[in-house]
Amino acid sequence: MPSSPVNRLLACLSPSSHGLLLRKCIAVELPLKTPLYEAEATPTHGYFMTSGMASVVSMTREGQMVEVGIVGSEGVVGGFHLLGPAKVSTRAFVQIAGTALKISFLDLKSIFEDSKEFRSRVLEFEQEQTLTLSQVATCNGLHQAEARLARWLLMASDRTESDVLRVTQEFLGMMLWGEPHYGHSHSGYPSTSWAPGIPLGRGKDS
Repeated sequence: MPSSPVNRLLACLSPSSHGLLLRKCIAVELPLKTPLYEAEATPTHGYFMTSGMASVVSMTREGQMVEVGIVGSEGVVGGFHLLGPAKVSTRAFVQIAGTALKISFLDLKSIFEDSKEFRSRVLEFEQEQTLTLSQVATCNGLHQAEARLARWLLMASDRTESDVLRVTQEFLGMMLWGEPHYGHSHSGYPSTSWAPGIPLGRGKDS
């Protein structure tokens, strides 16, 4: 039988810390475009992704959307808000439908403050996110559209642990051109127009 999806950040914790967090979580389905947090607002919940992927985006005054991060089963959506009181200018939503373990942000913050082990894992994850963002900025400045798209697809594959990605044509357009080559719903999220599933054509060991 196939194993149940897991969150890799939670899986690396000790049994006691892992159990403490699981008791505060509920398993949820996350359809495409589900909002996870909004800009300049304290999240109501954190999400330990177990499948699918979330996009962290920044919006310009003109309404253009720029992706500045992605989170899959390796981390937690809302972790950046644990680092301090500053208002966070990004928003996050589900880019590839999946599942997550949902936890009250108040419970998440309390465990972050009380558990050195969990705090260390979250800080490591957020450091990795920052390092990845700097690499992405370099890639976007030096590489053409096809190379930028290839980089994004490989990153998404790593985070979803899948070689087939189901994403919208609108979002692929944004990744290729860095500007809104997509439609929007009234909610401000990309409208749904599916590209076929994209097989990456690489082996698990590559």
